[in-house]
Amino acid sequence: MRLYLLMAAKIFFFSCAEKKDRQPQSYRPAVQPSFSTDKKEMVQKDVKFSFILEVFNNLKNQKRYEEALSIYEDNEFHFLLYFKTSTAIYEFHLEIIDLYHKYYNESFALKREIELLEFDELIANMVIESAEDNHIPEHYGYLISSLFHSYMETKDWKKAQKQCENMRDFADSMGGKESSAYATALFNQAMLYSEVGNRKKAIEIMLETKQIYELAGMKHTNEWENCLSMLTEWFD
Repeated sequence: MRLYLLMAAKIFFFSCAEKKDRQPQSYRPAVQPSFSTDKKEMVQKDVKFSFILEVFNNLKNQKRYEEALSIYEDNEFHFLLYFKTSTAIYEFHLEIIDLYHKYYNESFALKREIELLEFDELIANMVIESAEDNHIPEHYGYLISSLFHSYMETKDWKKAQKQCENMRDFADSMGGKESSAYATALFNQAMLYSEVGNRKKAIEIMLETKQIYELAGMKHTNEWENCLSMLTEWFD
C-alpha cells in the first residue's frame, strides 16, 4: 500500500506564486540604537548563524546524524528565522525529517515528522489567509498530501480523513472535479476506506477515480494502472 500512496503523493502537487511570509517585527528598546550599531549587530548574528549552518551541514554530510539533529534542535528558532518563506522552511524540514528517519526508530521518526509537517501546514495556512489574489505557497499540495500519508502510516484515521477532505477541496479549487489532482485525492480517500475496513465504499470511490482518469485522457498511465490494480485486489 505504501508504494501506491507515495506514487499518489508525487502527482498531488501544484506550482502557485507565493506571497512572501511576513517577517516578525524586531524588538525596539526604549533607547533607539544608531543605524550603524544596529546593522553591525545584524551582521554579527548573520555570521554566527552562518557558522552554525555550516557546522550542521558538515555533520549531516559526514552522516553524524545525532550531532546534526542536536545542532538543529538547539537552534530551531534561528533556523526558522533564516528560511524566510514557508516553502523554504518546509523544504528544510524535509531534510530534518530524513535525518530523523535515518537515526531514530520508525515510531519516533514518524512522530517528529508529523509535528514538523503540522507546523508547516499551520504556517502555509497563515500565508494563504493573509495573501492577496488567492496566492498559495508552491509546496502546499505536496505538503497536505505528505501529511495525509504520515497519518496513514500511524493509523490516525480521523486526521487522515480530515486531510482527505483538505486535498479534495484544494484539488477542486485548483482544477475542478474532473482534474487528475481531484482523482488522486479520491484515490487516497479510497485507500483510507479500505484501511478502515469499508471495502464497499473503497471500491465505489476507486471506480469513480478510474473514470475521472479515463475522461482526463489518462488511461493506461501509472495512475490509472494503480486504480485497476487495487480494484482487482479488492474484487478477488
